[in-house]
Amino acid sequence: MKYFCRDNERDGTCYHEYFKGEFDGISFWQTDSLMLSDDIHCALKMSGLFLTVLPEYDPFGVVTVNKEQWDRIKDTARGMGGELYEAVLEADPWVRETLSEYPVFTMLGI
Repeated sequence: MKYFCRDNERDGTCYHEYFKGEFDGISFWQTDSLMLSDDIHCALKMSGLFLTVLPEYDPFGVVTVNKEQWDRIKDTARGMGGELYEAVLEADPWVRETLSEYPVFTMLGI
């Protein structure tokens, strides 16, 4: 993957974790989570994208995302184009698989 990685590929702790299902308040750095380094998150201006669709988004907090919201994130990213859209497309297979098993996934901020 170009933008995201898995837990075993992390180098440090400055990552945004895409957690399967609703966060239990305890477990993090899960092996089946998707990770995005804070450097990439900032360079791609992911917070701006997420805030457009999710007004409650907090890059340092916990935010759940359902299928409808993810579809809006993808549509918005498509309009913005570039590497931001490429990153969203890279995450899309993981998100679609997760949302077929759970009603939401959770973005855990740094």
